[in-house]
Amino acid sequence: MRFFALATVPLLASAAAVYKRDAADDINTAVGYISSNLTKVDGTLATLGYNDTITGLALLFQTSDLQNAVKNAQTVIEAAPQLTDAQSGSVAIPLTKVATQTESFLTDLQNKKPQLQTAFLGGNSDFLVEYNLQQSQSAVDAFGTAITAKLSATYAAVAPQIIAQIDAAFKTAIATFSS
Repeated sequence: MRFFALATVPLLASAAAVYKRDAADDINTAVGYISSNLTKVDGTLATLGYNDTITGLALLFQTSDLQNAVKNAQTVIEAAPQLTDAQSGSVAIPLTKVATQTESFLTDLQNKKPQLQTAFLGGNSDFLVEYNLQQSQSAVDAFGTAITAKLSATYAAVAPQIIAQIDAAFKTAIATFSS
């Protein structure tokens, strides 16, 4: 029996060496959480009506969850090693999807301004939406900086263009709610 236990130790060690987590997989999982949170918030936003405090509060909490998903993804990215070209390519696809989702959500948010203005007990909530947008933009910018630093040179060269598009969408949304 002892021989069997001793004989399995090298097998377990070699199995552990074979199973290595891929940094790109970890990043893609974290980006997937951002995507699912964006889908959830956008779906809730679509149902928002006038004087709809319950849905307004749900949006507030879901936006907080979304910001946390972005911050958690940044933490995952910062803990990851430098990505290879192949890993960067596998991360670029979900990141592009999230960028498109973000821009679409921000457009939907602006279109719902009249409903959002009455979402919290009928009072104007522009200041709250503007504040959340500023916090979200800050989190997304930090995320963008972190991912750009980990991408291979080929993909890192394109990242600032995508980040600039997202920033422009945030600036437009912030301006919509600051007036």
